[in-house]
Amino acid sequence: MVTEPLEEVLDWARRSMGDRRLIAAVRGAIRTRAAAAALNLDPYLDQHGARNAYRGAISVTEGTIRRIDELARLLRMLGVRIELDLRYAPWDAWRPSSTLAIAYGERHVRIPGVSQSMKQRAVGARDVRAVTNLIGFTRTKFKIDCEVELVPVSTDLSPHRARDRWGELTRRAGIGAIVVVGSPLVNPFADLMAEEICRDAAGTPPNPALLPGRFLWSFARQQGTPPSFLSVSEPCERSQEGIQHRDRERTTKRMHDDDVGTVLRDKVVTDFPDCGLLLMDYRKMRGGDGPLLILAAGHGGCGTLGCIAMLGELAEVAARLSADHRMFEIVRVNRRQPRKQRADDEDLIDDLILDGSPVFASGMGQAAAPTVLLNLT
Repeated sequence: MVTEPLEEVLDWARRSMGDRRLIAAVRGAIRTRAAAAALNLDPYLDQHGARNAYRGAISVTEGTIRRIDELARLLRMLGVRIELDLRYAPWDAWRPSSTLAIAYGERHVRIPGVSQSMKQRAVGARDVRAVTNLIGFTRTKFKIDCEVELVPVSTDLSPHRARDRWGELTRRAGIGAIVVVGSPLVNPFADLMAEEICRDAAGTPPNPALLPGRFLWSFARQQGTPPSFLSVSEPCERSQEGIQHRDRERTTKRMHDDDVGTVLRDKVVTDFPDCGLLLMDYRKMRGGDGPLLILAAGHGGCGTLGCIAMLGELAEVAARLSADHRMFEIVRVNRRQPRKQRADDEDLIDDLILDGSPVFASGMGQAAAPTVLLNLT
């Protein structure tokens, strides 16, 4: 059992949570107790002789704590119970019952056996697994009380419509976090979220050439399509696909699927590299002004799976969050074939799976400890 003076615990919580969040927790606990007594806030404070302590402790209009000792006195007078919940960032700032929105790319494809006149909605198998793993993490890793909402985003969505839909999603009340799954190749929200995460305090996005990493593709974007914020504009050689680091001298490689197919037929190797970008921003969520933003963008499907897997490494993610509560990391993964396919198969099946644990290929964070969250009742 650890025993600490209440004033020190509140000061710790203040530094961890910020004044506004701590004030919101205190006022929420007091209002709950007042409601149980069928009273409004002021009569409840008067009933306990705590109005002066309340005024001396916090300024609701300014969103600041005036005196920690007065706040401790207020909680003692009202008998508010305090529980400490140690959680790693960014999940320390989660508001119970908020919505976790998962936006994934969706292609419209024609399946003759299903319909000759209508296209069908299709999602990549690994993206489906990534979404499934993420939902599982809400219980097993993040331990958050949330509603999950799936948000399909058409790959063919126009840039104008994509920006409109993105704005609608980010402005919705009750959204605690938005996770965008997939690269700009499959999810129009990927570039939009990356721009949002990389904006400075003044709201200005950086020069894309200065990003810690950008996708290298071996094909040109469709004519008339705006440049991708997360991608190098010029196509590369197929053997050079991957993620180019900021210094432009290093590349975290990915083997192109056609090259994988060639190797599988020749039975030369069984390991195939893939990669992804994992971005995070919880500045607004931490301040209570907006949702947590997470982008898990794989160069290929296994890269996306690797990014989601890294979210489960809670201590490492917290350690890599920058001082301004953001993260931009390159993830490296290995793929392997789970079973042998016949070399004379006309069509090989892309059934590669993750082999071992993904790792961060860039180090851009600083050490961080679990954050204290006060539950006041």
